[in-house]
Amino acid sequence: MWHQTLPQFVSETEGVEEIGRLIEAHVRLVAGDHPEVDEWDLYNEAPGALKPHTPADNPVRRWMEGAGGAGPATERLMAVAREANPKARYALNHYDGLDPAYHEQIRYLLSRGVDFGAIGIQSHMHRQGDIWTEQRMWEMLESYAGYGRPIQLTEVTVLSSEPFTDWRELQAFEKWLRAARREDRPGLARPSTPEGEDYQARYARDFYTLAFSHPSVDAIIWWSLSDMNDWRGSAGGLLDAQGEPKPVYDALAKLIKEEWWTIVEAEADAEGRVSFRGFYGDYRLTVPYDDGERAAEFSLRQGGAAEQRLTVAPAGATAKGGAGGDD
Repeated sequence: MWHQTLPQFVSETEGVEEIGRLIEAHVRLVAGDHPEVDEWDLYNEAPGALKPHTPADNPVRRWMEGAGGAGPATERLMAVAREANPKARYALNHYDGLDPAYHEQIRYLLSRGVDFGAIGIQSHMHRQGDIWTEQRMWEMLESYAGYGRPIQLTEVTVLSSEPFTDWRELQAFEKWLRAARREDRPGLARPSTPEGEDYQARYARDFYTLAFSHPSVDAIIWWSLSDMNDWRGSAGGLLDAQGEPKPVYDALAKLIKEEWWTIVEAEADAEGRVSFRGFYGDYRLTVPYDDGERAAEFSLRQGGAAEQRLTVAPAGATAKGGAGGDD
């Protein structure tokens, strides 16, 4: 759910109770009819509905104020979502990690025992003042870690084009961009540069490394796949406007698929034991035999068993494995 994008029939609805009924019906529809989706942003930017830039006649704002604020409104939505799809994971999400209202929303839900799955923090770095320093990032993560919920960096944008100076400049550009797209004119007016691409790659690598090092962070989600039709007309993609990988793509691929990808070759002892230390995730064990390769699969999970017993089977057969562990 998001208060800034609403169907016309919702915008034209007057009664707060009817608005609430429509909202709950929408949550039941998307969560209940799509059980294959096991993770949801329950309410996107809930504290933002009460900000000055959300008109007072906005239907969702009126419904939220009637419910008692962002916390109680989210509690109601969570109850409906849980009823529709009890197995899914429901996360909070907000564009401003420094917003005191977001902390208030989280504290309210915790005090009521509401079982939300994660705390989402956006980081769209389109303006110079939006760029996170290492200290700012770490202090923000620490401030949310105390709530005892996983943290997700839900919307990461790092530009390889020139950042905007301030909010006024960004708003003026977005106005121009909307007009350009209505007239089917090219919308990417802030192109990627070689210097910007070098910066984007180095910054993204540092950003991911610092986030990955924090024990509360369990997800990092890059926002724009490519520079083509970027939502704010800037170069924030992993690919350029032609769909070719940029340096940031290669930097993150090397970091994730090589440095953070546990690949071990070892010989078992006389009792068939092998020990190693690896990152959490899913693993495939292969053992060479005279008649070909045998395989088994297992997982390493936080809090899981440190020892696993596996039975290797011929390639193509079903292997038997134990519970997850960390060694």
